[in-house]
Amino acid sequence: ANLTEMQTKYFVLTGIVAEESIDRDLSSYFHYIKRRYDLPESESFHATSFFQPKHKKKNPLGVTEAKAKDFCSSIAEFVNNTPFEVMVVAIKKRDVEELLKMPKGYGFKGSAGHKKDKDIVYEIAARKLFLQFASLLKKRKAHGAIVAESRRKSDVVLIDTFLDCHDEGRFTLASNKKSVRDLKERVVSICFKNKRAVDGALQIADLFSYTVYQYLCKTLNDSKKKRGLGILWKTCSKRIKGNTNELKVLLSQRTIRNVASDRINKITVTIQSRLAANSDLENPTRR
Repeated sequence: ANLTEMQTKYFVLTGIVAEESIDRDLSSYFHYIKRRYDLPESESFHATSFFQPKHKKKNPLGVTEAKAKDFCSSIAEFVNNTPFEVMVVAIKKRDVEELLKMPKGYGFKGSAGHKKDKDIVYEIAARKLFLQFASLLKKRKAHGAIVAESRRKSDVVLIDTFLDCHDEGRFTLASNKKSVRDLKERVVSICFKNKRAVDGALQIADLFSYTVYQYLCKTLNDSKKKRGLGILWKTCSKRIKGNTNELKVLLSQRTIRNVASDRINKITVTIQSRLAANSDLENPTRR
């Protein structure tokens, strides 16, 4: 997710919203499907290793193309018929780099605080999801909790982002300020689960994120389709679109700024100050 990872162009974050009873059923049925196709129930499903098996260790139990496609058909049917909401936020990293006036190869060196700034893409996506979730809870006259997949050191970033979403002063748009009030009233907690928890909703979220990422990168190739990714993409995109018939997942630069102008402005100042202070160096972006 961070801006120093040059191999990825996009960051995709997915939220699955389900009532507590549905969440338990979701996990149970997902485990059942894994068991049905001889996938290890005690391990979290990894879409990347499933659709891009480079060697036997990354090809769970040697799942054949035909079996993988059948598995995806079962997952697609499950996604189609399970009552949950899905929220997907995608960000093009280059859009954030441009807003930050960040030169290519900038290394986010210096203070511990600035080193964490490299996770700004994760912050922006999480802010957007948190506010959307709060608005949905308000609409449903409900309360809810956030369960996030642990990313180790980035967990601190997510907690800070959650706390930032309690501060109306960080936002300029009236609609975002309203969502902040909804979040303070409706979202009761945030917690983390690592992959050993084998949480069904988090595994479904991973599937949605993976399919959207492949779509954005235009890498839905024949090899992945033979393993059933085409079937999953058709189902996942339909759930994301809902009744709109539009796949609105990629945030514009304007939306990014509206969601996190405070952080963007602060990081931009830091970057420019560091570049000016190190302008005599041969490669100041890495200092």
